[in-house]
Amino acid sequence: PQPATLTCAAAEALARWTTEVQVAAERELKQPLAGIAIGTSYECRGQNHDVEAKLSEHAFANGVDVMSFTFAGRPAIAVGAMADGSAEGRFLDAARSRACGFFRTVLGPGSNAAHANHFHLDERERAAGRRLCQ
Repeated sequence: PQPATLTCAAAEALARWTTEVQVAAERELKQPLAGIAIGTSYECRGQNHDVEAKLSEHAFANGVDVMSFTFAGRPAIAVGAMADGSAEGRFLDAARSRACGFFRTVLGPGSNAAHANHFHLDERERAAGRRLCQ
């Protein structure tokens, strides 16, 4: 697994969210969470890899992309579209919804094509403390 390079605030949010993901894994999958596969954390680039776009939160070490979740006793679960009602789908839904309580931005499958295969979590500050949870 790739280590994450993050600001203190983003690292704390990730750690706190991970405890909630562990609870969801135990409840939905009857398995303890063994790990989280990180895609991108710090990377100096524009949003969605567009050189014309404003800088991504990744450029400030303020964002992290979660690709999959690993477990000791079952295959990994990649972030992506899952069958409604499946244990894996319920687990991913729970992980995503809980992220909204810890991060200011949560994007994933269904948000847009750029986030179809991962959860993008970041700490971007918005006016009036608003959050974007899609």
